[in-house]
Amino acid sequence: MGSGTPSMSGSCLCGSIIVTIPKPQTVLRTMACHCTHCRKGAGGPYQTNAAFRSTDVDIRDEASKLTKYTFPGDDVCSGYSKEKWFCNTCGCTIFIRPMKHDGDVVVLKTSILERDLENCLRPKMEYFVTKRCSYVASIPEAKQFDAMP
Repeated sequence: MGSGTPSMSGSCLCGSIIVTIPKPQTVLRTMACHCTHCRKGAGGPYQTNAAFRSTDVDIRDEASKLTKYTFPGDDVCSGYSKEKWFCNTCGCTIFIRPMKHDGDVVVLKTSILERDLENCLRPKMEYFVTKRCSYVASIPEAKQFDAMP
C-alpha cells in the first residue's frame, strides 16, 4: 500500500459503531486465524484480522453500544488475557485488544470494513493452520504458522 491509500471505514451490523482507519498503510500485520476463539467469533471456519496500533484506528460510538468481554489468560493461546469489543445491540465483534501488547494494539475484524479488502488488507499470515478445517484451502502466498508467532 502506498502513502496515498485512502482511508477505510466500516461499522457493526446496526451501524451504531463506526470504525475509521485514516491511514490503512499503518497496518502492523494481516492474518487469518483458525483458532477456536476466532472460529467461534466469526461463525465460520476462520476469521480475518488486521492489527493496528490503537492510536491508528478511530472508533465512534455515540450511543455507547461498545461492550467489552475479557477472556482470561489461561483461556487464550498466548497465555495473556484479551478483550473482545462488540456492539451490544447487534452483537457484531469490532476488535480484539490483546493484553500481550499492553493494550497498545487492536486487532480489527476486517469483515466490518466496507471497502474492497482484496489488495488492501489481504491476510499475509495464517495462524493455527493445524486447526484449519479440511475443506478450507490455504491462502496463496500467506505464511503458515501452527501457532501465533
